[in-house]
Amino acid sequence: MHNNKQTKKNKTLLYVLAVILLVSFVFNVVLGIITYRNSKKINLYEQSSELEGSELIDALKNINSQKNKISSLQNEISDLQSQVAECENKIKNKTENEEELNKNITELNSEISSKKTELENAKQEYDLLMGRYSELEKIYKSDFDAQLALLSEISDLLANPPKKITKIEKETEDGEKVEETEESEPTISVVYLDIERGYKYAFNAQHVFSSASVVKLPFALSLLQAASQDIEKNKPTDINDDTEEKEEYIPFGFDEKFVYQSEYFVEGSGVIQYKPFGTEYTFLELVDYSVRHSDNVAFRQLTEKYKMDMIYKFANDNNL
Repeated sequence: MHNNKQTKKNKTLLYVLAVILLVSFVFNVVLGIITYRNSKKINLYEQSSELEGSELIDALKNINSQKNKISSLQNEISDLQSQVAECENKIKNKTENEEELNKNITELNSEISSKKTELENAKQEYDLLMGRYSELEKIYKSDFDAQLALLSEISDLLANPPKKITKIEKETEDGEKVEETEESEPTISVVYLDIERGYKYAFNAQHVFSSASVVKLPFALSLLQAASQDIEKNKPTDINDDTEEKEEYIPFGFDEKFVYQSEYFVEGSGVIQYKPFGTEYTFLELVDYSVRHSDNVAFRQLTEKYKMDMIYKFANDNNL
């Protein structure tokens, strides 16, 4: 019975951690949705170097450097071969000491052989660099028109989004309550930056707004990562000792119960606010609700219990 309970809790912890890590990828790509103000301006790549990407520029520099190296080696080999021909001509005409000339020819031929080996290696390296450059061109240049078309389509959609429909309840002069709908402009802003290649896409990026529930994800991730490290640190050393059943170690009181009551109600996003008073949750389940449903009740209880120390450490460790 104990093993089943332990397995179930471990699976739950691993499942929630997997969800957090998956969603965190999205969190690192999408920086925010902010205010839309009638502007249709879209900032594409600001510099051609950003468009090509640092990898492509570096590859081109390496190719040019290798090309210069090959040209230099070919000139050196040609010069050495001329020196050999000159020595052979002197031997033929018997204008200088033949033994000394033959010695020079041997040394020159040895140097030529070494230079030819170096030249062959340089050509092979050049072919590899050209292959890599060709691959990068496909990534950065070949599909550029398609990328621009896609970005243009995205900008059109962002500039002309569907109206936001809000249902409101009004009271007529007769005191009758009726439901009406109101249309309003949605507030949209997008910023995307590829930190490795320098690509940038922005729409209404100058607007700033509250990060709202975005903090829930890194907060939950900071808890789960710290909990995983704590479990590893407190793992039993003697796993073969069956003389008595060992209690499972649950970090940070994740197995403790939270009972939802009226004083814990928080409006906004989430599902716990609609549950009957008296409904119980473990704090590990609150982590799950905080991420899966952006639950405000769960998030408030988590921050009250664990404070913000772990997310500050998480941000510091990850240079956020």
